[in-house]
Amino acid sequence: MRDQVLLERLPPQDIPTERAVLGCILLEGAAAWSRVGARLETDDFYLDRHRRLWATYRDLVADGSVVDLVTVFSALRDHADDLGIAPAQWLAELAEEASTLTALPDYAALVLRESARRRMIAQASALLDRAYNATLDPAAVATSAAAIFLDIASRAKREAPKPPMTAQPLREVVDDVLATLEAGHSAELVSLGYPGLDRCLGGGLAAGELMYLGARPGVGKTSLALEIARHVARHGRSVLIVSQEMLRAALARRMMAQEAQVNGLSLRQGRLGGGEWVLLRSALPALRALPVWLADDAESVEEIAGLVRRFDASPVLGLVIVDYLQLVRAPREIRERRLQVDAISQGLKSLAVTARVPVLCLSSLARARDGDKTTKPTMSDLRESGELEHDADVILLLHRPPMEQKTEAIMAKVRDGAVRIIELTFHPDTVRFTEPSERRDP
Repeated sequence: MRDQVLLERLPPQDIPTERAVLGCILLEGAAAWSRVGARLETDDFYLDRHRRLWATYRDLVADGSVVDLVTVFSALRDHADDLGIAPAQWLAELAEEASTLTALPDYAALVLRESARRRMIAQASALLDRAYNATLDPAAVATSAAAIFLDIASRAKREAPKPPMTAQPLREVVDDVLATLEAGHSAELVSLGYPGLDRCLGGGLAAGELMYLGARPGVGKTSLALEIARHVARHGRSVLIVSQEMLRAALARRMMAQEAQVNGLSLRQGRLGGGEWVLLRSALPALRALPVWLADDAESVEEIAGLVRRFDASPVLGLVIVDYLQLVRAPREIRERRLQVDAISQGLKSLAVTARVPVLCLSSLARARDGDKTTKPTMSDLRESGELEHDADVILLLHRPPMEQKTEAIMAKVRDGAVRIIELTFHPDTVRFTEPSERRDP
């Protein structure tokens, strides 16, 4: 009965993802094969024609031939009967469904996962037959099964080979920097949109930098982060906002209130006045045009990194915002909370460096030790870990006494800039910050 159930159920598979992987290699050739060719095997694909195509890729690479539409079609043109479809039509369809090169490793991982599940099912079925065989020693069957499933687990974790490490002589790096300066170019910086803050940073955040924005509850760290996001997006860069605290709709409502300068609470309650509706509708076209992407389901650094790797929106990704540190899921194998936060922080810094994009991560602060909310925060108030101070290139702390609008933006750490305090004004109705001494775009 159990064997019958196993046979009747459709084996795990992900045909669209298999097609996306095969299509990417068809279009990108060696660049794609170098990323996943050593990671996947022929029998990792579910459909017979997908296996045949993968074997064709493998043989072409082994022969030193180019992998492209012409060479693959030439190898398959006499196998229409085996494929069940005309090769030219099929290859054209695969090319249309190809994944991007940056997303290819993630797609390959999905193919590998379904392949591992099929192997487990097949081995479990075979194990049932051996368990029913009275002539076999149960201990030997169990030992064999453990080895088989360990091998399946190992194959499922198969990683793509890392590119070789490289080192460059100082003189070459100096020459590269000098050539950039002589050409009149400088490091490409992402402006935060507040002149005082940008001056502290020497112009803005650079690729690979990790910035912590810390504040006690209710001071407005999310609102300031969304203001920064709108500014970056308005100036030609895409922004990815990953939140574990607020759903996408809540983030969008807050950005709508900021952009239209309408009352955020009224917007939340759906009770806007006639004049506010006019403001909102006039602001929506500009807001809709912003290249801002919202995610509320990426829970770990690995999942956030996966989103960044698959990010192929235009214009280029200019900023990643994580809201907020203490809600990011830590690796399960780490039990101590302080070490969990250390691992998350190190992962975010690694993401910034490998993706070559600035990362702005929000963090809650420890409550004032004496209970006095007028006490200014310091770097030591970053919750649960002193390692945040070491990982961060920039630490910005917000302080605002209760019932006041004047807010101090305390640049507590700037690796390549000045440490100072910038005065901001918080507007609770529209959940916006402005810099009183400077003119700023709405």
